[in-house]
Amino acid sequence: MKVLTTHGCNDKGRAVGVGGLDAALKESVKKGLKSADFSVREDRRLSGKNPQNICNQGDRGVGVQLEIPVGLRSMMFRELERSTGKGTTE
Repeated sequence: MKVLTTHGCNDKGRAVGVGGLDAALKESVKKGLKSADFSVREDRRLSGKNPQNICNQGDRGVGVQLEIPVGLRSMMFRELERSTGKGTTE
């Protein structure tokens, strides 16, 4: 089983952070995001490389995490409610 976790981060930018210990899956996800015209980045602060990270807790001990910045989420949703995590898409 492959593990992909999705998180939100407070970065104002629009590039999706991609991290984790599953190098092959990470490259595949990055390629897919780029082909869909998303900007991607790797960030040392949110690298997902710690074996205790939730994305690396599956049977294989490796996974991928996506960090979706608030700048991108604001483009995707008219309103973002931090307390509920609910938003309205356009």
